[in-house]
Amino acid sequence: MRAAIERRSNNGGAAVPFSLAIDATKVPQVLEASQGYKAIVGGEHPNHMIIIKDKTQDQVKLILDGKDPAIGKVTAASEVKVAIMSFQHSPPGISPTEVIAARPQGNNESNDFIKMMEVAAVSVSRTGRGRFVNFSVDGVSVESRHVWSALCEFLSCKANHTGTTDPNHNMKSWRHQLTAGGGCVGKTIGMYVIDIENYSMN
Repeated sequence: MRAAIERRSNNGGAAVPFSLAIDATKVPQVLEASQGYKAIVGGEHPNHMIIIKDKTQDQVKLILDGKDPAIGKVTAASEVKVAIMSFQHSPPGISPTEVIAARPQGNNESNDFIKMMEVAAVSVSRTGRGRFVNFSVDGVSVESRHVWSALCEFLSCKANHTGTTDPNHNMKSWRHQLTAGGGCVGKTIGMYVIDIENYSMN
């Protein structure tokens, strides 16, 4: 984070305001031996990179088959959660966004990645020229507690940043409900149940 701030700090000595955007993207669920990294990659954190530099082919096969007694079964990650810094002011030729961290995980896994990024951003703001303004997540139930906590701390004057949810996320879910089909089972807009068959183009 500090390096990303320094690249954008030639603005006359002023503070560099930034926000974090955190969301997950789907990845193929595959475990693979990478010759470049000399590691098995593709597992959920903390088994996302298992070093195999000094292991035999049979030992590597045991790990891939989930039969290594020391490691056990390695679950392939189904998504990668990514944190991006977004800057309000960037010098010409420098992107206003920068990927700073990623964590392979299971589908909608509840973990401490968001809190870790929030704590790191606060720490950078206290010691450098960066000014942490906000973090935004997609607002699914497993992440809402981080937003609630950040808002409560901000409103209690215990923090200088807020947490928010992506206002487009619910719209994407609504659009998916309309196009996914399946009658009216589970299809809603707010409190109202929709019969999706009314929207069919027959």
